[in-house]
Amino acid sequence: MSDLTLGRERLRDLVACLLDAYPQVIAPVALSSAEATTPGARQAHRAFGPSTGVVAFQPVLAPEEACFDFVNSTRSIKDCFLPPSEPLFSFEQAKGEGQLRPSPPDEQATVVVGSRPCDAASLPLLDRVFTEEPSDERWARRRGRTTVVTIACSYGDPYCFCTSVGLAPDSPEGSDVLLVPRADGRYAVRTLTAKGSALLETVGSLLSSSDPAESRLADVPERFDIESAQAWLRSHFDDDSERSETPRWAELAFACLGCGVCTYLCPTCYCFDIIDEGNTRWGTRRRNWDSCSFGLFTEHASGHNPRPTVWRRWRQRLQHKFNYFAERFAAVACTGCGRCRRHCPVALGVEDTLTRIAPAR
Repeated sequence: MSDLTLGRERLRDLVACLLDAYPQVIAPVALSSAEATTPGARQAHRAFGPSTGVVAFQPVLAPEEACFDFVNSTRSIKDCFLPPSEPLFSFEQAKGEGQLRPSPPDEQATVVVGSRPCDAASLPLLDRVFTEEPSDERWARRRGRTTVVTIACSYGDPYCFCTSVGLAPDSPEGSDVLLVPRADGRYAVRTLTAKGSALLETVGSLLSSSDPAESRLADVPERFDIESAQAWLRSHFDDDSERSETPRWAELAFACLGCGVCTYLCPTCYCFDIIDEGNTRWGTRRRNWDSCSFGLFTEHASGHNPRPTVWRRWRQRLQHKFNYFAERFAAVACTGCGRCRRHCPVALGVEDTLTRIAPAR
């Protein structure tokens, strides 16, 4: 059976076709300091600086804006479905009467092109969170109108660890269309959903049939044993146990600064806060990302904080991703993208900690 293929040199032609067919196309964009205009992009640029650059997913108006030359983007496609900050509704009180004006999400049909499999794989995980009753309408509507085109990884870096969490450089989870690099310099085009099939009908002129060829995928070694790591975490979960007060957790988290970069860049972290901005007469209710790494995240109104130290918050992050989430949804809340260590100012990520707990056999 022949493969449906796309030439690697035609990725920007693909973007051009999608721009003609869809109201909105989102692609990875290399941002300069002047271009990092969104609050999330500005924060990432301040954190990482111009020397390393910031690649984020943003709407594009021309194929030349898209950037595909990276191991992984700085920011994940989570931004497209759960924005760092978004208005929920505005309110105003006049002459004793209150008025609410909803701020609905954009309803345009959208294509996200150029994500990596580890990013796309985060979407089914977050679906389990946001589509539970009561369902998050904003998440569901964005997911329903968006088609995801993923490019499998032909190379990685020392921070990639998708294989340690049960995924691979060409995992199909969460993708509607998957482009798999072949040894002959073309992409094999795999259609995975009805939305993917509809997309291929619009770009058929770019595709051709070719004899099957060997895939050229990144070699990502397993860095830790996930089952052993989970067993260790299950035995070290209780905040009140004498065992959890041993220096082990403090040692594992010693380098952590509590800056929150890992949670903000993680494709599967989803904590948020809701605040009102304005005064007693008018204002806006917004949903903003939050982070379990922050000292105020669990602080009570009384002033008591059950996680007053950095190591307790780091332990919570690991326990949630690999223990609590797994108990509830039968999957770990991690896709091995490597951002938590790749962009950490002290090179501390979940992979680093789990490798120390349960190195690969």
